[in-house]
Amino acid sequence: MKSEYKLFGIVTAFLFVACAVYWVWSNADLGGPDYVGVVALALSGLLCAMCGGYFWFVSRRIDLRPEDRDEAEIIDGAGEIGFFSPGSYYPFGLALGTVVTGIGIVYLYWWLIGAGLWPSCSERAACCSSTTRAPAAAPTDHTVRSSRPAPAREPAVLVPGCSDQQLGVLCNQPLGQHG
Repeated sequence: MKSEYKLFGIVTAFLFVACAVYWVWSNADLGGPDYVGVVALALSGLLCAMCGGYFWFVSRRIDLRPEDRDEAEIIDGAGEIGFFSPGSYYPFGLALGTVVTGIGIVYLYWWLIGAGLWPSCSERAACCSSTTRAPAAAPTDHTVRSSRPAPAREPAVLVPGCSDQQLGVLCNQPLGQHG
């Protein structure tokens, strides 16, 4: 990670120097600074600084990788690299929907905005419709209850195709009751 944070540090320094030079140059040439260019360069520098700071922070917490050691051999990088999640079409559909929504916003076509938002809305509706939600919680009133223990329930499992991390809601129900 050392090479990454050094690379981002160099790009960050370049962008901030370019921002200062652009400020002075546009001020002298146009009679006033070009705020759009200055802000774009400054925000780009901040973005690179954020990435470089993250890589610097991570590089202090992990062991040196073969890429970070001068005396490393090629064989040092052999073996398992890590876990890569299996392929999914969901990111492609989400990116396509984002592009369509962006084009709809640019040209102010409401139907195109709706068409771009439709994949994410339809995924949410299909996953957590009223038939797949977990049963409602027990009432919280203060009535007298039986002293017998409640019957054991089967463990809850996620409904196939539903992700509570994507939706921010729990879409589970007892085992064997999903469709």
